[in-house]
Amino acid sequence: DNVRGLIKDIEAGTYSTETGVKANDMITKWLDQVLLLEKTKAEFSAMGGVLAGDVHIGCAETKSFYELSLIFAAIQKQYPDVHFHLYSGNDEDVLHRLDSGILDFGVLLEPFDISRYSSLRLPLKERWGLILLNSHPLARQPSIKKEELYGLPLIFSRQAQNANPAANGVISWFGDGFPRLNIVATFNLLFNAVMMVKAGVGSVVSIDRIITSGNEDDICFRPFEPPLESRLAMIWKKDRLFSNPARLLLERMESSFDK
Repeated sequence: DNVRGLIKDIEAGTYSTETGVKANDMITKWLDQVLLLEKTKAEFSAMGGVLAGDVHIGCAETKSFYELSLIFAAIQKQYPDVHFHLYSGNDEDVLHRLDSGILDFGVLLEPFDISRYSSLRLPLKERWGLILLNSHPLARQPSIKKEELYGLPLIFSRQAQNANPAANGVISWFGDGFPRLNIVATFNLLFNAVMMVKAGVGSVVSIDRIITSGNEDDICFRPFEPPLESRLAMIWKKDRLFSNPARLLLERMESSFDK
């Protein structure tokens, strides 16, 4: 209706300056949409109609990432020229690369400052506990209480140790007991921390990742009691201009998890 009214005014020669400005704005927006459509068509045409390109994702190391990998696999089966590039790191590393435009998406454990980003909260949770030697006395228990950790040599995520207690689920779980912990080492990725466990440096406070009692002979994971869980969230810059492959991934993620 607005467009028809503007056209009638212009044809009758009765349009005002304000009407002319509105007409110019509407034409500009329409041209932008046409150009975007032509750009998208050109991208498909250049590859013979096949969707192609790269998607860059920064992520925490979690067992739940398997669920996301199933979506990657489905996309690649349909579009073999779409490639996924993963960067594993802690929140600080991933957010820096996301803010710098290096990454399209970040997949991180809550809580963190999610307000600066567009986000999709995933119905995937990770439980926290202790990675320790099978020979450790606490390994004989099905779960571990915080009081049982006081005085023991612990290996902590550097990010978790330095975070604001009010925004950190792990520190909040320990509460007033956190200052009583004997943190002998810190880490940012788990692999080397597990090597320290095997060497007898201490036990790792961590989420239950690939390390389980079923795939390691000398170490195991025991969950905290009461249970402590962290939820995963997928984030991206609010002003991010997505490539077609990145946009496709977001659509698939939303259709799979945003329910």
